[in-house]
Amino acid sequence: MNRTMIQLLLIVIMSIFLITGCSNPEEKKMAHFQKGMEYIQNENTKSAIIEFKNAVQIDPKYAEARYQLGLAYLKVKDPQKAFSQLERAASLDPSNHDALLKTAEMYFISKNTQESKVNIEKILSNSPDNAEALNLYSNINLLDGEVGEAEKNINKALEIESDVGKFYITKAKVFAAQDMLDEAESALLKAVEISPNNIFFNQTLVSFYISRQEFDKAISFLNKQVQNNSESPQPYISLASIYIQMGEFEKAENKLAKGVEVSEGSPELYVLQGNFYRMQNKFDAAEKAYNEAIEKSDRPFDIKTILAEMYFDEKKYSDTAEIVDEILKEDNKHGGASLLKAKLLVTEKKFADALPLLDYVTKEFPRNGEAYYYKSVALMSSGELELSHNAAIEAVKHSPRDSKSHTILAHHNFLKGEYDASKKEAEQALRFEPGNFRAALIIGKSYLILKDFEKAQKVFEQINKVLPDNIEVLHNKGLAHLAQNETDKAVKDFEKALNIEPGFTAALASLAGVSLQINKPEDAIKRIKIQIEKAPQNPGHLSLLAGLLLRKKSYDEALMHYRNVQEIVPDSPQPVMGIANILRIKGNSEEAISQYSQIIKNSPNYIPAYMELGGLLDQLGDKEGAKENYQKVLEISPKYAPAANNLAWLLAEDDNPDLAEALRLAMLAKKQIPNNPSISDTLGWVHYKRGSYSLAVAQFSQAIDAQPQMPVFRYHRALAYNALGKLEEAREELKISVSSKVDFSERQAAEELLNSLKL
Repeated sequence: MNRTMIQLLLIVIMSIFLITGCSNPEEKKMAHFQKGMEYIQNENTKSAIIEFKNAVQIDPKYAEARYQLGLAYLKVKDPQKAFSQLERAASLDPSNHDALLKTAEMYFISKNTQESKVNIEKILSNSPDNAEALNLYSNINLLDGEVGEAEKNINKALEIESDVGKFYITKAKVFAAQDMLDEAESALLKAVEISPNNIFFNQTLVSFYISRQEFDKAISFLNKQVQNNSESPQPYISLASIYIQMGEFEKAENKLAKGVEVSEGSPELYVLQGNFYRMQNKFDAAEKAYNEAIEKSDRPFDIKTILAEMYFDEKKYSDTAEIVDEILKEDNKHGGASLLKAKLLVTEKKFADALPLLDYVTKEFPRNGEAYYYKSVALMSSGELELSHNAAIEAVKHSPRDSKSHTILAHHNFLKGEYDASKKEAEQALRFEPGNFRAALIIGKSYLILKDFEKAQKVFEQINKVLPDNIEVLHNKGLAHLAQNETDKAVKDFEKALNIEPGFTAALASLAGVSLQINKPEDAIKRIKIQIEKAPQNPGHLSLLAGLLLRKKSYDEALMHYRNVQEIVPDSPQPVMGIANILRIKGNSEEAISQYSQIIKNSPNYIPAYMELGGLLDQLGDKEGAKENYQKVLEISPKYAPAANNLAWLLAEDDNPDLAEALRLAMLAKKQIPNNPSISDTLGWVHYKRGSYSLAVAQFSQAIDAQPQMPVFRYHRALAYNALGKLEEAREELKISVSSKVDFSERQAAEELLNSLKL
């Protein structure tokens, strides 16, 4: 074969390759599409989805494949993916009115009426007599409050097609929006006449009658449904629902039983029957119904979870755990069982173990309000207050009618000092659960803090009538009396609470406070010792006594009681803090540091220990050690104002001060506690060191307004005035400062500055 023939052959081969390369993708996408359509005809939707996806991968602009892929996703109940494909199909092929219509319907369901209208108008611009589009347009108009337009559009749809039942449902909505209820009823009856076996139409008519309290009509209609279609359980279920609303539970029970019978033991109906018995507190009957459902179900785990939930609510925790462990052994990702497992762990106070499960449930089921509630509880009990607060917000967002979610959010608002918001959330909790004592207590405590003592007292007295022996209610009622100078009544409430529960330290502390208020600390100590005899191993009582003895400077006796508390609760950091503080006061700094360090080792997130250790190291001249402790606090709680304030001061006082960071920290502290005079003084000092003397004066002035007797604040303002050249003002501040009987470390510097300004 000569060179010319070889070149000619190569050209032919390349031509064949190019032709094949161009045609193969087209053939392949068509082959995938045809295969997909065959799968659809054979009702093998999942395989069809794979083929349509292959076709789209070859040709992303293949509109028909995207349309069929969207329909397939709808069949497998994946609306998010269906919407994505149908929307793309409609944009690629605007003549595909069904794709446009289905996209518009999805926008409508998500209440995005603007985008829904855009798609409908595209259809109507090309096909003004599209009755389906007109019907949807009418529904959009209703949602937007455009009743006149809604009426016009549905009337036009009915002119085009007068025998479509769902159009009459829309017509009924239009009548109802105009308060033409008789006409609405006629339209609903027409829809049912056209499609007598349509469950949705029948249920809509029944719901209409129930909304008008026309139970007789609803019952009559459903009885006819039973006669006409005795093999359907749906009318029996609807009748049972009506009888429940009417309070005729025996009739409801009979109808549910008939529905179960007609359905030939449908697991779903057994579950409904179980729910009914559970509502009636007939737990044995509910258990039996749920077990029947489990036996007949192809997917028993979900029903087993319902049974386990009932056991949990009845505090049958071992039965709950048995079912949950069985489910999770087979399916360790089961959402309901995972949540129940977490709830059991929270009940057992195993919060660290519960949190990973709750993280999983809230991630996989982000609209589960109950999961967020338990996550909030677990985080709060773990000391993660900010994260717990965020979870409580999510709980209320996703379960807006759940009383306990509103209650925990109310509690967070109370802790944050947002008492009006706390009261509002607690009132919502009471609205959904009138017997929610915890919510009522928060309302009363909010009134107490807001100094509306009469309202607080009324709330506590109302709760006390229902719960006469509740020690927390008695204590708060006593506090309300105390706030109104009704000391005798307050003492009576505190004493009653202690008689009921001798170990109730809060009431004992309030009684001791009454004695301290009239300057009788010995009476307070005596009263506490009497109560300790009744509850000798109560760590709260012993700590209270140790604290008063510390205040009295009886250090050795206080130390003894703190050591007793430590023996009773060896894992608690509080008694060790008391011991360390006494050692610090007595000048045993080395041992105090050792005690603080031991607390930090055992409780690495215990902020008070870092703060005390930081303060002690600062006093001892170990500025770097102090800074490290304050920095650790800010790692644990980035917005903790006292640590930010102290660290800001230390940074400003460095030989090479980082004044930018000091300013950031001082402003952070100021934002968190805007009216604290020491924080205002720190921020003023940082401004002074930065040369911003006017800003410094403003902050020092705020500190002085809050505590005019503090000489150091006066001295600092004098320095700022002096830097501004306001010598007279500086002299006046210095005179007040040095004449104060309150000692402060900068007195000598203040005196020297005053003498220099006299020259």
